[in-house]
Amino acid sequence: MSWLNKIFPINISNRKVSEDLWIKCISCASILYKEDLKLNLYVCPKCSFHMKISVIDRINSILEKNNRLEIANHISSIDILKFTNTNRYTDTNRYTDLLKESIIKTGNTEALIVMSGLISNIPIVLACFDFNFIYGSIGSAVGERFRLGVEYAISNFMPFICIISSSGARIEEGVISLMQMVKIAAILTKLSEAKLPYISILSNPTIGEVTANFAFLGDIIIAEPKALIEFKRSKTVSQISKEKISNEFQNSEFFLQKGIIDMIIDRRDIKSKLISLLSLLLKYN
Repeated sequence: MSWLNKIFPINISNRKVSEDLWIKCISCASILYKEDLKLNLYVCPKCSFHMKISVIDRINSILEKNNRLEIANHISSIDILKFTNTNRYTDTNRYTDLLKESIIKTGNTEALIVMSGLISNIPIVLACFDFNFIYGSIGSAVGERFRLGVEYAISNFMPFICIISSSGARIEEGVISLMQMVKIAAILTKLSEAKLPYISILSNPTIGEVTANFAFLGDIIIAEPKALIEFKRSKTVSQISKEKISNEFQNSEFFLQKGIIDMIIDRRDIKSKLISLLSLLLKYN
């Protein structure tokens, strides 16, 4: 072993790494400088593993910085059912406290941010889920924000794009959360009738009720590499079917092979792909 290896050991996997400056890739275990990783949209430069990315960084990767308008940000959740049995991450198990903690944790008031803006001078409405806000779950406020975003797109003749990272319906709102699926499907029908494109982008994870609804209602469905996409957990499916389920059973590559999604695009290339698709779709609209 050379004297350099003694001073700078190659294997540092067991050492604690400062989260302020460095991030360890959970796929290849490479130690990556956080600022460089941010510029690379949190895609590992060594193995191309797609890490979690904040909703703001996600929006910044798509929309130009000028001429942005946030839509329906005044809509927020209320505890209609007075729910007191949530086991998410509160000490009190109250839904109201869960909402407060999520707002403090994320700096956002809901699990969905809807914003109009430009992508290469093409006006669009972009909806983006924040998985850090109660796991991107869908309650009454998320459903209403989605509806108002699509209505804005229709009124201003804009394409609608949704980047999805969600755990499905928000259990703390009961059947009200399930009704949002009906609302979203109905407003997307109006978008289609207006002959405006809806592009859905599935990121990791896209699970639960969204997979039976608007995730797969896109005119074009894009997914990031290796994204987990499932309605039910593989373990549950295996128990019901009594069959061993492959690890690749419910990822984006599986869905592409079965023809359920249209393409898998690296996060760093999504903006350029959207520009190409929108230019083509709007040309013949």
